[in-house]
Amino acid sequence: MDESLKRAAETGNIDALYSFIHHDANVFKRIDEMEFVDTPLHVAAVAGSTGFAMEMMNLKPSFARKLNPDGFSPLHLALLNQQTQMVIDFLSVDKDLIRVKGKGGFTVLHHVALDENYAHLLPRFLNFCPDCIVDLTVEMQTALHIAAEKNKFEAFKAMLEWIQSAFEDNKCKRSKILNYQDKDGNTVLHLAASINHPQQMIKLLIECEEVDKNNINYRGFTAMDVLQRQTVADNMESVNILSSNPSTFQKLSSVKILKDAIKEMRDETVGVLLIVFALVLTMTYQGVLSPPGSVFQGHATASTSSNDREGKSVMKTNAFLAFYIPNGVAFIISGGITLLLLESVAKSIMSFLSRIYIIVCFCYGTALSTIAPSTNVFLVVVSTQTIISVSLWFIWSSIHCPYPFFLTSNSFCSSMAEESKSVAITMQPTKTEYKLMVAAEHDDIDMLYQLIEVDTNVLHRMDKMDVVDTPLHMASSKGRVDFAMEMMYLKPSLAKKLNKEGLSPVHVALKCGYTELALSLLRLDKTLVGVKGRMGYTPLHYLVMYQKKQDDLDKFFDEYYPCIINDFTSQGETALHVAAKGNNQALKCLLEWLRKTAKISMLQKDKLLDMVNRDKETVLHVLARNQPDPQIVKLLSNDLRINTEVKNSKGQTALQILESSNKKGNVDIKKCMAILRHTKSWDLVAILRRTPFYIMAMIAQWGYEIKTMSTDSGNAMLVVTVLILTTSYQASLSPPGGVLPADVPKNNNNKFSNLQIYIGSINGTTSSNHSYHVVENIDFKPNTSMVGSSVLKKGPFLWFFIPNILAFSTSFLLTCLVIPTLVSGFFSFVLTLSLSTLLFCLLDSALVIISPDNQTSQILFTCVYTMVYITYLAIAFVVVPKMRKYVIS
Repeated sequence: MDESLKRAAETGNIDALYSFIHHDANVFKRIDEMEFVDTPLHVAAVAGSTGFAMEMMNLKPSFARKLNPDGFSPLHLALLNQQTQMVIDFLSVDKDLIRVKGKGGFTVLHHVALDENYAHLLPRFLNFCPDCIVDLTVEMQTALHIAAEKNKFEAFKAMLEWIQSAFEDNKCKRSKILNYQDKDGNTVLHLAASINHPQQMIKLLIECEEVDKNNINYRGFTAMDVLQRQTVADNMESVNILSSNPSTFQKLSSVKILKDAIKEMRDETVGVLLIVFALVLTMTYQGVLSPPGSVFQGHATASTSSNDREGKSVMKTNAFLAFYIPNGVAFIISGGITLLLLESVAKSIMSFLSRIYIIVCFCYGTALSTIAPSTNVFLVVVSTQTIISVSLWFIWSSIHCPYPFFLTSNSFCSSMAEESKSVAITMQPTKTEYKLMVAAEHDDIDMLYQLIEVDTNVLHRMDKMDVVDTPLHMASSKGRVDFAMEMMYLKPSLAKKLNKEGLSPVHVALKCGYTELALSLLRLDKTLVGVKGRMGYTPLHYLVMYQKKQDDLDKFFDEYYPCIINDFTSQGETALHVAAKGNNQALKCLLEWLRKTAKISMLQKDKLLDMVNRDKETVLHVLARNQPDPQIVKLLSNDLRINTEVKNSKGQTALQILESSNKKGNVDIKKCMAILRHTKSWDLVAILRRTPFYIMAMIAQWGYEIKTMSTDSGNAMLVVTVLILTTSYQASLSPPGGVLPADVPKNNNNKFSNLQIYIGSINGTTSSNHSYHVVENIDFKPNTSMVGSSVLKKGPFLWFFIPNILAFSTSFLLTCLVIPTLVSGFFSFVLTLSLSTLLFCLLDSALVIISPDNQTSQILFTCVYTMVYITYLAIAFVVVPKMRKYVIS
């Protein structure tokens, strides 16, 4: 910077500033193009020239975000030089400056947390920009972590009080902040427990109901473990304080928990829930206005000559109880939740709305008493409904934890053992760049900033080169996580640079076995996963080439699964081809992941397995040519059903490659050949045997697609599915054509003969012992009266109600999948429970009440039974074995 401009900034001479601009109009543009530089705004911040600084903020606001060679912005310098008023003035112009990160990822809030002389500024900073409380350093620490670790009690107390006040109505946010884990897995409570004389901090934290004292850091210690490992003599008081809280959370009233949960929802979600619960209320209320089978009319003569049964339901007592008890439970629960939801959007008129609901409840009870066969039946229904509803509420209240999950920071595990692994790093000719490499090799961040101070454009020069070894490459080759993270903050574009080996820093980290470092880089910039290096290899290809640990592989696959389908090398190879060349462990892990994941559809899986490289070879060909493994061949041919008849460019199948191998006497090759010879391209038995897997995979795929929907799409889908539920449920109350009136004569039904349902004894495998259940022994309509039965004949009735039940069941399943993605556990539970009771009522109505005869009921029951039985098979074959494996392991 020109000395005259620097003097103007130091003295606050605004006239001199404009005089300089008059002579050199592009001076600020040139300064702005430099990567790290002391701008006039930096100089003014150090000198305390507030007027000059504000003029510069007006002329060139981008300078306020520039870092100087020491890694400080003007706001950092103003604070560190005790220019408090200037800091406030800066933030009044641009409040987001408080989130600008300097050296070590520190914002000014982190610096204030380190100096208790500035504790009075903390609430003001936090009110300027509340989100800055969650800003993280390169050590993944918030300002609260910093204050706890450095034992700055006044700053710690000020921030804690602000958090409790600012997020009074947002428990989830408070929980997230107070239980956030740094790169070592330490929460604020862990750090408070690690200092000398931590009693005051621990007491303040334990008084916060959201603090989880049972959180475990990455060394496997709770806060109590950390405290007990301290050697300070008077630690007993701290231990007693930490032990005094008997539970993780203080118990809150259930209603308050629900109100807090509603406040944390998006307005759109609350609106959709109101629609859904209102529809459930409509369905249940309609059930008492139009009872299944209708009611006795004034001329009813079917079972009595008197008119005592006018307006009473035609259902028998047992059928009436079976239908209206769950119907009423759904009505009561849905009504209560609707009122809670309404309170969040219409609090001013809640007293009016609650009175309307009481009137509706009275009308519901009056209608129910009108259609009940007798007063005693009515009292039994009402009392049972109330008991069940209250019991469910108390059960939930006793076991429910306000916030059973926490949003914690991503795990930053320690690097792998630093053994010597060769990656060629070509040093640049200049002295500064060479020293940067040395700093990266030794994880010396201070040296990095010293070198930047000497040569401010060193990183900019590297960035201009197409192929270059950067300090980020060196840090990646040595597993230096802290240095790599600092470089990512300073110059993120270097992460996409290829060195002279054709590798990016992520490639280098994966090649050297530092998977956690690679994942850390990818978390900061997910687009790095698509960077192609030598021969078109992406990080995924390097992962399956060099990594053998299943946990690291699964973590990568789960987070970056799209690249499994989309990434190809220059030879047209997928990750499967690359792994098959020499890393069978990674190949097996990838295939197992493909088999069980719902993130990739079955169609995409089949397409991926059938993909060929430039030699027209599938993964099975490549495996057969390199290191054939019987387990992998069996997994590919039997479980994943890869096409074993595909021929490569030489006209060979995988089996023929094995047969022509000069090692075909090898035991593994013999086993692989035997597996491929016995594999059939079309095996009906195998397809039927795997039907449960296909069903579960389909449901899992639905669940994943719903889970990844946007909130707006999920809301729309929930409304649609519940509308389908409403329309299909209405059909069970008022079937097409109506029902037979009470004066229809009795009719003796002819029962079905030889209608049987197979029930296999499933215990993980198909049983050879068959048992049969004769459906004709089930008498769904024991009374021969046709009163209340559908006027439809058997054929039309079945053609209508089988698809109707299927539509209700499918919509019910989709609704159950959508709900957990939009709302918390309680609302999900309540809505699922309400819809489950309606499903029971629907089946009760269709099978028992309005079915035209017993034969029709039996056929309908058979269809429902078949759907349930297929689901049972899917669970028995797929879910139970996985659970057993989990329990055994």
